[in-house]
Amino acid sequence: MVPFGYHWKNIWETLLLFMIIYLPSFSQNLYYRGFLESGILAGTNGSLPFWMISNKYGRFSPKNFNSYLDGGFLIDSINTGKKNLKLNGGLEGFLRWDGTWKTWIQQGYAGVTWGKFSAFAGNKEEHFGMQDPDLSSGFVIWSANARTLPKVSIGVTNWTEVPFTKHFVHFKGGLAHGWFGNDGYVKNVYFHQKYVYFRIGGDKKYHINLGFHHIAQWAGVSPEYGKLPSSLGDFIKVCFALESDSADSKLPYTESHNRIGNHLGTRDISFDYLFKNGTKILLYWQNFIEDITGLGFRNAMDGLWGLQISLKQKIGINYEYVNTVTDPSLPIVNGDIWGLDDYFNNAIYKSYTYKKYTLGNPFITSPIIFTDENTPYNISNNRICAHYVALKYISLNSAFLLKYSYSKNYGGRHLLFSPPLVQHSIYCSIEKNINWINRIICKIGIGIDSGEFYGNRIGLGISILYYII
Repeated sequence: MVPFGYHWKNIWETLLLFMIIYLPSFSQNLYYRGFLESGILAGTNGSLPFWMISNKYGRFSPKNFNSYLDGGFLIDSINTGKKNLKLNGGLEGFLRWDGTWKTWIQQGYAGVTWGKFSAFAGNKEEHFGMQDPDLSSGFVIWSANARTLPKVSIGVTNWTEVPFTKHFVHFKGGLAHGWFGNDGYVKNVYFHQKYVYFRIGGDKKYHINLGFHHIAQWAGVSPEYGKLPSSLGDFIKVCFALESDSADSKLPYTESHNRIGNHLGTRDISFDYLFKNGTKILLYWQNFIEDITGLGFRNAMDGLWGLQISLKQKIGINYEYVNTVTDPSLPIVNGDIWGLDDYFNNAIYKSYTYKKYTLGNPFITSPIIFTDENTPYNISNNRICAHYVALKYISLNSAFLLKYSYSKNYGGRHLLFSPPLVQHSIYCSIEKNINWINRIICKIGIGIDSGEFYGNRIGLGISILYYII
């Protein structure tokens, strides 16, 4: 692992150097692709609709007009000529105008695969969970909602047989260290991530999948408490969620007598079955673990429940129920509902967000979309009940996607909506190849919001995508 203080800019600068020096010598064994996309998004009533902003990896702002230029060069595999050793990498830049010009590195990473093991360093868009990322509303604690933060990751990312199980049990997992940088209330915060999944079934038509995900925000410099614990010994405590016992009176009580950092997790359980005609069904449950008390089943109903049906890889249908309100009938004391986990909020780090976008499921509303002016760094709407339906159809030269969500928004611990605010959100998009070599794709998307929380608005997005290679 690189030193904790290693700056993220060094990562993509190293990638650029790698591409300039080494790529020519591997060109004959190189599988890569480049793309360039330009588009505009416009909405009424001062903002874009919910599904035109959410799960876009933080590319677009809520403002009612976004124009953008997105381009990248992604290297899927470089055969080095050495047994089991392959390289990969990518560089993607994003330019946006929403009243002001902004540009950033959307993805910049370099990776290596050696046999069953893989590693990468940089900003890379990733997917976790068993469900189709195009159809899902988003994995519980790591969705496609926010921009990727820089990290160093190592693991076994493809299903690998567990020894002595005769191909019946497989696993995959990973460990990562990342940096939030100067984003957020506490500066220079570290990011810790690890996960492990087991698949039972082997070559059978059915599989039972069991996963556990652990994420922590830790270290950094707080405006209230100064420098927070960040040593190697502290990292070990964070990694294993060990209790802390410090005599430092300057540290907050949670850091000195409980556990270092803000810990989150999820249990991920799913079952899939493949029928003879090619139809596949997937049932899944992702349960929140907000702190150490969440390891039990006190809040077993909090999380995401889903059903996905795939018809010969052409048609996908998805239903999800997302719930973060264990018992909305609990009594209100001094304006607060006590006894419930304050999902994605923390007394020290304020919120589990990056660039003001929720890193987890977007139904827990990003501060950039909605926030209480009294707590601008916190998530103000994290108690929701939502129903979500999505449909996808893919043909030889076109694709269709439809999303609909119905949500009841109860607000948060310090900003309650009683009765809850109801919201309907719809998004529909069509992609079409417009030339015979399938390098140019036209995209049209329409979004509609109707309700009491986000309000009523309509949005339109149009873009042209060109595959350079």
